[in-house]
Amino acid sequence: MQVGSFGPVIFEVTDKKVFTPDSRSRTNTSNWATHDRIEGKSRSQYLSPGLTQVQYKVRIRADMGMRPQATIDLLHTLAQSRQVYPLFMGGVPQAVNPFKLKECQEDDSLRLPTGELFSCEATLSFEEYT
Repeated sequence: MQVGSFGPVIFEVTDKKVFTPDSRSRTNTSNWATHDRIEGKSRSQYLSPGLTQVQYKVRIRADMGMRPQATIDLLHTLAQSRQVYPLFMGGVPQAVNPFKLKECQEDDSLRLPTGELFSCEATLSFEEYT
């Protein structure tokens, strides 16, 4: 069952494969200007809504039906590309606009004696693209 997607990256749970975020955070901000005044406090002026940011932590493991090296290579490639895609989780878009994968941080790699990647954790940082 597909639980989410970002272009070619499919988050899913099946009887043979598990690839879902372990945790998720979402940040919305706004943009403000500050105008200095003579002999008075500065004044704030609302400018616009900020870009939505979403962060997922994922575990990529061979014993969960994944191909860790191919998956992490795809994620690093997407982070370095100019590709943007809608980001879905639970069938719901995470924002009106598409997202870019701004950063892919790989941690805690476990390799087999042959040197093949068995498991790793990655933090995926997405930012809304307008």
